[in-house]
Amino acid sequence: MFILLDRIVVDAESGSRIVDAIESGYRESGEVVFETAPREGVPQRLRFSLRFECKHCNLKFEEPEPRLFSFNNPFGACPRLPGLWKHH
Repeated sequence: MFILLDRIVVDAESGSRIVDAIESGYRESGEVVFETAPREGVPQRLRFSLRFECKHCNLKFEEPEPRLFSFNNPFGACPRLPGLWKHH
């Protein structure tokens, strides 16, 4: 479901209006979609989201946290080589 917040012609004076629309979108839904005027009959959509998910297939990812990037934490370790290596 989409809700139209504003229709804006981008020019030198529209900056604060664009910022207001973006802030409202993020505050109310966690995402913003810009749709351009149709060129050659097809509008372009740009989607920006606060959620960690693929914009094409909606696959959701966990929010990054330090343990994801630690090779010696089982949560972030490589599945083939879990944990610290022991050198012989």
